Amino acid sequence: MKNILLLLCITVLWTYGIAQNNQIRGIVKLQNSGSKPLANVQISAFGSGSVYSNSSGMYELTFNGKRPGASVSIMVQLDGYELINGRELERCVIRQNPDDLVFIIMAKQGQRNKQALAYYNIIVDNTNANYRKELKDINTRLATLGQDDKERDVLLEQIGTLQEEKEKLITQAETLAKQLATVDLDQASNLAKEAYEKFKDGDVKAALVVLDDTTLDNNFKEAKAEIGRLEEKLVKADSAFRQSIENYMIKARFCISDGQYAAAYKNYLKAVEADSTNIENVLELAAYCDKITQQKRAIKYYQQALDLATTPATKAEIVISLGVQYTYEDDFEKVEALYEQATQIIEPLRKEQPETFSYFQARVNEEQARMQQDLNDFAKAKMHATQALEAYSDLANKNPERYEKELAELLLVQAGIFQDLNDPDKAEETGFRALEIFSRLAEKDAFYRSSLAVTHRLIGVVYARQKNFSKAEYHFEEAYNIFSILAKKNPLQYKQNLASIQGSIGTMLSNFSSELPRAEEALLQSLDILQQLATENPVRFESMLARTHFNLARIYVLKKEFQKAEASYLNVIDIRRTLTKRTPRRYAPVLCSTILNLVFLKKNMAAEELDLKYKEEALEWLSKAKEVLTNIDPEMPQFQRLQGDINYFETYFTNLTREDLLVQQEINKCVPFEEKTQVESDIQLIVSAQEEIVKILEPALANYPGHAQLRTYAAEAYGNLSWYYVYGGEFKKAEQAANRGLEIDGGIVWIKSYLAPALLFQGKYKKAEKIYLELKDLPDGDSTFKVVLLNNLQALEEQGFTHNDLTKIKKRLQE
Repeated sequence: MKNILLLLCITVLWTYGIAQNNQIRGIVKLQNSGSKPLANVQISAFGSGSVYSNSSGMYELTFNGKRPGASVSIMVQLDGYELINGRELERCVIRQNPDDLVFIIMAKQGQRNKQALAYYNIIVDNTNANYRKELKDINTRLATLGQDDKERDVLLEQIGTLQEEKEKLITQAETLAKQLATVDLDQASNLAKEAYEKFKDGDVKAALVVLDDTTLDNNFKEAKAEIGRLEEKLVKADSAFRQSIENYMIKARFCISDGQYAAAYKNYLKAVEADSTNIENVLELAAYCDKITQQKRAIKYYQQALDLATTPATKAEIVISLGVQYTYEDDFEKVEALYEQATQIIEPLRKEQPETFSYFQARVNEEQARMQQDLNDFAKAKMHATQALEAYSDLANKNPERYEKELAELLLVQAGIFQDLNDPDKAEETGFRALEIFSRLAEKDAFYRSSLAVTHRLIGVVYARQKNFSKAEYHFEEAYNIFSILAKKNPLQYKQNLASIQGSIGTMLSNFSSELPRAEEALLQSLDILQQLATENPVRFESMLARTHFNLARIYVLKKEFQKAEASYLNVIDIRRTLTKRTPRRYAPVLCSTILNLVFLKKNMAAEELDLKYKEEALEWLSKAKEVLTNIDPEMPQFQRLQGDINYFETYFTNLTREDLLVQQEINKCVPFEEKTQVESDIQLIVSAQEEIVKILEPALANYPGHAQLRTYAAEAYGNLSWYYVYGGEFKKAEQAANRGLEIDGGIVWIKSYLAPALLFQGKYKKAEKIYLELKDLPDGDSTFKVVLLNNLQALEEQGFTHNDLTKIKKRLQE
């Protein structure tokens, strides 16, 4: 009997095992269409292959070897349409009951963004209307009060608070509008449909009345009671239960649109607590906490979502999001560990889901590139960005609609890294690739306009650093115009961008002495915005604030307003000292560099005032710079440069005499003319400016004939003048200038490289040949002077200069 029962038991278990569901069935429908089905949609999944929906929108996927509870990722494709509930399908689970249908919600291409833009305008208009109404009420009350009434100050403070709340809300309007546009009202509750109708009419408060707390709570309780009460109607009750939870999510979004942040958080929390297993809701709550800069809460809910995640792709996405959150707290050890964890998670996807693996591999490399850039390790940043670019390029070639945005954003990161590596050609090339993509995307989708503006600004910075100011100005203007339009509706979200572009414009204008007042004005406007932002969120904005103070200090130096410059540098040092304590790897190099700029300012102040007291002050700051240098990895490129600058200044100030200050005064007189040679394009104007420099230096040489620094500076000035004369076709003057430079300091060999063409083009071949052959094999950096000499001759030929001996001398140089 016992054996028979055992056999029966085994038979039943075996029968149950083979009867377990391994299918996913469902319907493809158009969003908000009254459940209109969509036919001929391709539905694919690894382990199942591809099927197409029939005329009723129905489809069926069979997974060999999988059981209920197994996670699968469903991919959907139909030309001219886009998927609405993609996140749900990425984390799909095989049901116990095959008739528990999985809906695929789609919309015509661009329809969701069109709806999101409509919602965005409703949110912004409602916010502005609420602001105007409350402001009017406050102003009405103010009109009844006397100037000394204590209540007046309270009301004025309320105006400021009201403005801040309005701006915070509008910052979130874009994300909120997109979330609201993902709901399929065909599957929503009647309550949600009624609320949406009110919202579409622009009456947000009426929508919130429909979703009042008592109604939602009763709705949830009834649904929950129905589950326990009506087991035979479990599917229907479960749907009602899910709808009641979705009502909380919808109300949270409406609350955000009405500026009710606490109520929004409360409703998100109700939804998450009611069903703590709904990963989509937990992720939305985490993202909301990030938007309102509550990083600790965001980390908490991302961690909760990670515990719920079942697929490698979902886990990787959440781990990367956690890494980004920890970057805001400058906890880079934690960030590195999380990105390493993400790498390990996605490794099993390499064979099973190659596209998903490639995407997340690129994401990890992209975030690592950003992190290494923050930590000033630009070589590693470039390596990670290059790896990400390979993956994104391949993905974008296969599926441009899905991956071009990611490719363009990575190109922006890479262009910034090339800037840091002083490779402007690569930065320009990469920036224009991003510009081409974002220009196309922005034509189809208005939400890409901000990315387009960011790209214009980056290209402007590249050109500004190349001294190509006309092109830089064009791109800065493009960026500024876009951000100005965006900021009219959404000031807080784009304040940071306006501050950045104003800072870039101010920095560019500082290259022109006549534009220094405009440069100062632009930087002060940027500073005003950043001070507000840094007060609200110091972790995110203090670094930008310090950079703007730094650029403003440079303006004051050029204007010779040294006290103002010193005050600005001290502000920068205070901020960067605090940041360095938190994250030395990231901020120690820029702190050390700032201190050295202050030391350089002391050099100018000493020369201007002929006062050796600045010598002791400079040496004291140099000791602080050396202390900061101990926090910098000697392997980093910045270390050697900073160490060299410290050594130079230490030698200079240790040996500084009153005569040195007098000489420096004379050299400082040359600076405006030096700057003119850098920005002018007319060779005659350049020659004129360089002639003014040597006119200043000749009397100084007579007064201080034995001063080594002055003699070197003057010899090099004549050497530069010689080349300008050659380039302008004044070869006799070029010869005289070069000879005068060599007379002052014969050890400056490169001056002879300009004397040689001056002689050649005057027909003095033998003298020229002698110099050319003497120089050609001498070292010049990593090369020899032969390269310099040939390049100079080529440049002159391109300018139209010819001579019978040109071919002959080039042949001799190439022997």
